[in-house]
This record gives sequence, C-alpha cells and structure tokens, in this order.
Amino acid sequence: MDELITLLSAADPAWLPGDASILLFGRLQLGLNLRGLTFPAQLSEDQRGVLLPSLQQRLWPAELPAHKARLKGLGDSHWEFLSERWLLEPLELRHDDARLLVDRDERRSWLLLAEDHLRLDWRGDEAGLRAGAQELDQTAARLEAEPGLALGPGGERLTANPFLCGSGCHVTLVLHLPALAWWGQVEDSLDPLYERGLSYRTWQEGFGDFLVLENVRGEDWPDPAGRAAGPAQATLERLLAAVAELDHLEQAAREQLRRHRRLELEDKLHRALAACRSARLLGYPELVEHLSLLRLGAQLPAAGWNLPELPVPVTPLLLRLAPAHLAARSDAGLGGKQASALRARLLRATLAG
Repeated sequence: MDELITLLSAADPAWLPGDASILLFGRLQLGLNLRGLTFPAQLSEDQRGVLLPSLQQRLWPAELPAHKARLKGLGDSHWEFLSERWLLEPLELRHDDARLLVDRDERRSWLLLAEDHLRLDWRGDEAGLRAGAQELDQTAARLEAEPGLALGPGGERLTANPFLCGSGCHVTLVLHLPALAWWGQVEDSLDPLYERGLSYRTWQEGFGDFLVLENVRGEDWPDPAGRAAGPAQATLERLLAAVAELDHLEQAAREQLRRHRRLELEDKLHRALAACRSARLLGYPELVEHLSLLRLGAQLPAAGWNLPELPVPVTPLLLRLAPAHLAARSDAGLGGKQASALRARLLRATLAG
C-alpha cells in the first residue's frame, strides 16, 4: 500500500480540472452484484476466493490496471489520502479480501468485494463523465448478459448501498458557488432540487462555497420512458441539467457583485493572493477560503474588473495541499504547525513560479 501511495502522490490525477467552470469535478459509481450469490459480507472464504479471479478475468481479459492494492491493513492516513483522491469513501467497509484497482490516469477504478461484488467508479469533468457513463452502462450490460446480475422483483439492480438502489448508480458532483454563497442564496437555490430526487451538502465542513450535489436514489431502471440511454447516463444527465440551472443563478449573482460589490470583491481577491504569497502558517480551511476567492477571480471577465493575475490554476491546489496529500510529502508525521508551515511554503513556491 505504501508503494501505491507513493505512485499516486507523484503526480496529479489526469481528471483534475482547471478553473473554468462551476463544476470542479464529479464521480460516477455503479454498484453491481452477480446473480446467485449473497453480498460480500456474507460470502464464505471459498466463495470469495473463486469470485475474485472470476471478476478480474471478466473485466480485464488481458492486462490488469496499473495500480492494485488490498484494503486489508490499510491505515487511517492512507485511507484519508485515497478518500481525498476520490478513490475510496471515508466510511467504506474494509473487508480483508477487498481489492482496489486503478487505471494509470485515475479516471477509472474498480473496487472488488467490498460492499458489493463490484463497484465501478469514473471521475472527471462534464465531458469526461459523459464518456464514463457510457462505458459504465456498457460494462453493466456485458455482465448482465453473462453471468447475470442480481435483480429485484421489479427488475431493479440489488446493491448493499442504499444510495445505489434502483439502477445501482450514484453520481456526485462538486460545485463552486461563491456568488450565491456571498448573497446567502445557496439554500433557496438548491432546496427545490430535493423534489427531483437530488440532495446537496457542503463538500467539507466549513467550506460553504463548495457544495456536493448527488442523487439520493438510483434512476428507475428498467426505464419506463423507454429512453435509449443506460441508467448511468440517465442519472448523470439528470444532475447535469440541475448544474446548468445553478450555473445560470450563479452568473446572475456574480453580475450583482459587479454592480453592487465590485470594489469590495476586488479588495478581497487581492488580499487573498497576497496572503497566499506571504503566509508562513496556513491551515487547510484558510487555504480553501483564499482559493475560493481566487478561483472566482479566475472566472470573472477581465473587462470591468481590476483582477489579480494568477500564475497557476487554482483548483489543483485544493488536492495537492489537502491534509493527507501534504503528509504524503513528508517521511515523518506532521503536527498541526508543521503541516501549516509546509503548506504555506509549498504554496509560496508554487505562486512564485
């Protein structure tokens, strides 16, 4: 596992975006179970021993993905690192035989014998997620044909995760809505989405500008409307339609900032960049607050604004300087002040170019 962390921490994942959109990135998850077998937690050791190579053979008839690891004995710091990279969930079940397999570019990963027999994940921006949804649906259809998937009485796919009930698909999108947050309009803008089977929450505690939008149930499948798209594609499009609506509201809120709070926002943007360039101690919540402002500034049009010039994209810094990624850069454990000092030093060096 130490080798996997070392390999992953050497570079940013290919799916990590720039600063162009309110959508930072998203993740598709498709949980599947094979017909005739219980969930992994109830499988015998012999059954698990047979199922694991069978899944690997069906999914990768030739070469396995670049990165592989068993979850057995995975320490908390490594688990946090993989969670920051969106490869695992913070509270994922830690079955001894569970395997994590990751493509070299980290867009795709496969979790075997954890909550479900198989979970397929795909990460990326809007275009990447659309390509991923198509691939996930094709993989599920192939497994459905042979050897067959576990289905309920209504044809729904059975999973151990309640978020995946129905189609087995869960979509998570991380959004940046700083102007709506400025005007206190986040709840009014997002609460109506509950009626459409969606929910939202802050990305991490205290990060009010960054929100996670997700479906609270799988898209009904088989699809009664007879659409050609598979369940992953249908669920993704439902969320992307909501993102388009939120983008419209966010742009309107930014126009109100330009009209009524331009000088105040410009002051905050320049102060944020100055703090990042000069700080000697920088906690992660403070970093996120500064980067949220700078990311907003990177998206504002040059005309009509006095904006600071940013030497690098802001969004990748949210991952590179996250707590577990910062710890992976150090051979020794980092205390609070040590981590804050290292984060500030790395940020100053990055902004100095």
